[in-house]
Amino acid sequence: MKSLLLFLLCLLPVQLFAESDAKSSELRVLSYNVWYGFTKQPERKKKLLEYVGSLKPDVVSLQELNSYTEEKLAQDARAWGHPYSALLKTEGFPTGITSRFPIEDVSRTLEGYHHGLLSCKTGGLRVYVVHLHPGHWQIRHREVDLLTRELAKRNPAEKILLAGDFNTFSPRDREQYEKTPDIVPFFRRLDQRWKSNR
Repeated sequence: MKSLLLFLLCLLPVQLFAESDAKSSELRVLSYNVWYGFTKQPERKKKLLEYVGSLKPDVVSLQELNSYTEEKLAQDARAWGHPYSALLKTEGFPTGITSRFPIEDVSRTLEGYHHGLLSCKTGGLRVYVVHLHPGHWQIRHREVDLLTRELAKRNPAEKILLAGDFNTFSPRDREQYEKTPDIVPFFRRLDQRWKSNR
């Protein structure tokens, strides 16, 4: 149950359409919250490295890379076949990205975001990796407003992928919430704690 609260795994195909012709290609994207950089349960790391390798993703978005350095992320990336990686920061709860394609035009934004925003170009996309505030919806809304303004500056023809930990609920996960009824109260307590600490 703890693991359900603390990390999210999603693998999805992203359709890319070449503007020069009608052919399309598929890009496999994985987004994963590793939960405190594996510091709480280090034995999970080996299994995750093997699992990610077995999925053969093209791009991996990671959250909660606590205690990670650029080299540590690059080492993990190589374990699943990615020669390219970028880390947002080395303090707190960093996000990161790895790719089998070159990573270019990296942007790291800390101001206005609880954990920060990592952005880069890879695999024909502009990728944003975000980890929204865990404790209160109003802060998440402010972060989303910042992100929306950032996206509005982009060329409308540019293909964009937004990945990360949004610390919110999805109607698609209703079945999971019903199986673990303490999830919603857990986040409500976080909201209340944030309000009482202001």
